[in-house]
Amino acid sequence: MHAILDALSNKEHVIWDWNGTLLDDVHLCVRIISELLVEQGKAPLSVEQYRSKFGFPVVDYYARLGFDFDRAPFETVATEFVKRYNERVHQCALFDGVEEVLENLRDGGLDQSILSAAKESDLHLLTDSHGIADFFAHRFGIDDHYASGKVSRGQDLIAQLGGDKSTFILIGDTDHDAAVARTLGVDALLLTGGHHPAARLEATGAPVLTFRF
Repeated sequence: MHAILDALSNKEHVIWDWNGTLLDDVHLCVRIISELLVEQGKAPLSVEQYRSKFGFPVVDYYARLGFDFDRAPFETVATEFVKRYNERVHQCALFDGVEEVLENLRDGGLDQSILSAAKESDLHLLTDSHGIADFFAHRFGIDDHYASGKVSRGQDLIAQLGGDKSTFILIGDTDHDAAVARTLGVDALLLTGGHHPAARLEATGAPVLTFRF
């Protein structure tokens, strides 16, 4: 935990990613996407294969996996994924130490928000159910479940926060988080153990912590 707190020593606002950063949902995502692949006659994925292929926009990730959109359009496959995910996401816990870190940052005077490519209404339900909603000034997601990315909502969040962007930092677990941070003009910190392997995170040039909270 001390490493992540040290990395934030000169920051005033932390922008957290949700899936794979605060919520430990990688194995659930692997199980569900593997089910959908098998139903199309394809092989299931290992966690390592999943991490090597996952990315944004999700439609491109599905295409890399070999889904036949002539057989079932992307919207149909994505809707089925989200349906199964929402039925089981209650099985997923926060990463160990999340609440302690959030509390330490709050007590240290840092403001915190969430910026997610998940549907915003789902994000609110999940953060409420895990009892951590009160840690965040804002919880921004997108308005559908197709996970196209979160740059636009990030721009909305930055505009609402105002202030000096050099005092903001975005913490996530994918190369998309690093790209979003660059577009928004804020620093990034990437954590391993989420939806991308360490090598993909390190290739972004952003600082990477190879352990969790």
